[in-house]
This record gives sequence, C-alpha cells and structure tokens, in this order.
Amino acid sequence: MAIRGIVTEALCHGSYWIVLDHLKSPSQPFTTALKEVCKRTETPLIVAARSAHMEDVGFLLPVFSERSERYELRNFDPERATAFALATAETMHLQAANLSDVIRKIVIFGRGNPGAILTMLQMATSPRYVSEQQVKLSPLYIDFCLQWGISHA
Repeated sequence: MAIRGIVTEALCHGSYWIVLDHLKSPSQPFTTALKEVCKRTETPLIVAARSAHMEDVGFLLPVFSERSERYELRNFDPERATAFALATAETMHLQAANLSDVIRKIVIFGRGNPGAILTMLQMATSPRYVSEQQVKLSPLYIDFCLQWGISHA
C-alpha cells in the first residue's frame, strides 16, 4: 500500500488534525495530495509559515482563501517575552547565579519567539551549559543556532 493510502486510512479511523509548521513553499504535487487526503478524510489542516505575507504557503494558499481563515502570529514584544521567560524559568526551577542576565540574553537571542525562548531555557538546564552555578550563554546560543538552523545569528 502506498504511503498516501496508509495515511488516508489512519485519518479515516481516528480524530486527527494535520499541522504543518515552518512551511516553506510546498510543491504542487505535495499540495494536491495533501488537499485530496484532507478533503476525503475531513481532516482539519493547520499551516504555519514564517512570512508576514504567507508567501511560504505557496500552492496551499487557495485552501485558505477566506481572510477569516488566516491569522498572523507575531512574536512577543520585549516586555511580554521577558515575562514569559521569567515565568517559564520559574516553572522549570531554573537556578543560576546569572539568571537575570540569562533571561535578558535569551529574550534578545530569541527575538520574542516563544518557541526559541523555551528551547534556550530548556537547554540552560543541561549541565552541558552550566559551570559553577553560571549558565554559559555563548555555547548555549551557538548550539541553539545550529539546532534551529539559524545561519544569520
């Protein structure tokens, strides 16, 4: 059985959503197959592209033809990003002698992106990035950039 058949059968026998994150210009054959599977199985489709004008959605744009189906998700402003980082660090019980500097730098490095902030805070809990009660921000940030594929850090 082809992969499309396996996916279609699984979607027919359950209650699922398909979520595509960090979408970058899907091909026309992929888009056609995805639309066909979603229509046949009545599966909701959620797409997240990282461009303000949705150009990364490519051939999937007609699926979201109505403006009410489109939402722009923005990164947090610096104040909200800081509050998010502080609350998350507290929930994670992150402790470091340089915690205030860590929070400030992670907010800057993450550019308000909650996923980036959360990832770096999780990384900061690893012994790999802690030395003598201090979070080593430079190696953490370099590894974060490598992990997220950021080339313009």
